[in-house]
Formats: sequence, C-alpha cells, structure tokens
Amino acid sequence: MFNWRFVTRALGLALLAIALQAHAAVVSDTEEASAVQVPLADSLATQSADAPLSEPVAVLSAAAQNVIQFFESVPGAKAVEEHLREAAELHGVDFYLLQALIATESGFNVRALSNRGAVGLMQIMPTTAARMGLSGDKKNPIRKKLQDPQTNIQYGTKYFATIQNMFTGRLDLALAAYNAGEGAVQRAGNQIPNINETRNFVKKVTDIYTSLKARALAQILPGTPVAEPAANTAVSLPPVPVIQ
Repeated sequence: MFNWRFVTRALGLALLAIALQAHAAVVSDTEEASAVQVPLADSLATQSADAPLSEPVAVLSAAAQNVIQFFESVPGAKAVEEHLREAAELHGVDFYLLQALIATESGFNVRALSNRGAVGLMQIMPTTAARMGLSGDKKNPIRKKLQDPQTNIQYGTKYFATIQNMFTGRLDLALAAYNAGEGAVQRAGNQIPNINETRNFVKKVTDIYTSLKARALAQILPGTPVAEPAANTAVSLPPVPVIQ
C-alpha cells in the first residue's frame, strides 16, 4: 500500500527547506552591506507575549511599519511595480532594492527634477542615460524620454547594475557610486566618500531596503527573526523640483 503519510511528511520537510533557503538569502543580502554601520533595533523581531508558543507571530518595528505604510499610501509606488519587476529581472537587481532607491531618490514622483538636472523616478542624469545606450534627438531629447517611468526605470536599473558589478559584493559602495559617481568612490580608495549627502543616502536606502526585505521574510516565515532598520528611519517625499 502506498504510504501517503510518508509522502505528506516529506513534502512538508521540503517546503520548510525551501523557506529556510529564502531566509538565508535575505540574511546574505543584508550582510552584503555590512560596511554600512546601521544601528539595528535591539529586538529584531519578537513574538507577541499573548500568542501561544505554537503560533509564532512576526512583529515589525515601528520604523519598518513606517516604511511599509509609505509604500502602501503613495499611488506611484503601485503604478510602476510591474516596470520595476521587469527591470529587476532583466538586469539582475533586487526588486526591493529598486523600490528603496526610488523611494529615496524621488519618492516615486515621476516628474521629479533635481537642481543638477537628474530626471524622474531614479533621478538619472541624461549623460548617464546616454552612456547606458539611450539616444535622443531635437524632437525627443534624452531628458524628455527619461520622464517616461518605464524608460527611466530601465536605464536607471541598467546603470545601477553596471556599478553593482563594478563593486561586487559591496552594496554600500554601489549605492555611494549611484549617488556621488563611480569616480568619487574610487578616489576615496574604494570607500564611501566623506560626503554627508552620500553617507545619508547609503544609510537611508539600506534602512528602507532592510524594512522591505523584513516584510517579505515575515510573510514567508512568520515569527522568524529578521533584521530591522534604525529606529529613526522615516520615509517622506524628497524636496526636489518638479518638471513643468
């Protein structure tokens, strides 16, 4: 007689193994940015005191909940999710990392324009987009093309993938280079440049990324300890000019 009880138990163990592998991958991603000294909450994730031990409950910190609420309340975040997933898969960049980048750069404002001329969601300079292969003409210059969310995300992700490969295994340096330029990181001896804006950028993106990954992990493995962002992490719309 076929032993269905054995098969059911084996399937359960297999699913548990897959979930644990996902947890290990998240921990690895978090450790990748170990050079960034981000203070973590003393309690990474706790089980409710009132919950039975047999029913673990994942609890995200107030800082993480602040980040999650931001993504749930900003219409632009949901509107470009499909474009983000496509770019993430095409260029091999973590989907949650792209979300964190855009939240920090533009607050998902597709019409954002920096004082330096960086355009759109991922705040791409037209010269950088040109390096990545985007061309324009008098009728449709690169600056105008970058106002399209899908175009902006594709070329912004392609650029980030390029610098991520340049600084393999150092997410903190890739983020620093995205903010200050590859040259600035190299001139600093392959360290985060001593620029307040850049250091704050690296920390904020890392904190938001950690929150998003924590939520994803909590959904996979309720009750599993997860890394949390700094207690003072807050997400708000960046004060950048808007294209008229």
